[in-house]
Amino acid sequence: MNESLFIFDCEVFAFDWLFVFKHKATGEYTVIHNDNEAVKQFMEQEPLLAGFNNKHYDQFILKAVLADYTPEEVKVVNDFIIVQGHEGWEHPDLRESRVYFDQYDLMDDCQMGLSLKAIEAHLGMDIRETTVSFNLDRPLTPEELEEVIFYCKHDVDRKSTRL
Repeated sequence: MNESLFIFDCEVFAFDWLFVFKHKATGEYTVIHNDNEAVKQFMEQEPLLAGFNNKHYDQFILKAVLADYTPEEVKVVNDFIIVQGHEGWEHPDLRESRVYFDQYDLMDDCQMGLSLKAIEAHLGMDIRETTVSFNLDRPLTPEELEEVIFYCKHDVDRKSTRL
């Protein structure tokens, strides 16, 4: 097994972003909230990242964080992809970004159009959704942050079972 393999996921809100990286070999989590420098330090170990739909979403959020975007600017990238329906590489500022890292997308091994939740349901897995609204117009409370961390870890764990 690749000792530098991490399964990852991210969540983005108006004033907050969160990354969860799970080391595949040890099962240890690295949780980073609104700390660009901590993400940069994590990425210095040159991890091999695996996710679900990361080629179309998570990698661009990660690139924005590595380019020192504020949480509000990260939300703009999120909305560019999710709300406006653009591809992340089309974002004008990120197009010029020269941030690179090794990754692969577990979605490439699935039938087209299947979501992670659909795969979980088919396999009889527990499907979790956060009750925290992604449309909040304020920073997350400590309780909401804990729930989002739990939810994000759950998604990372489910992705981890696909390897």
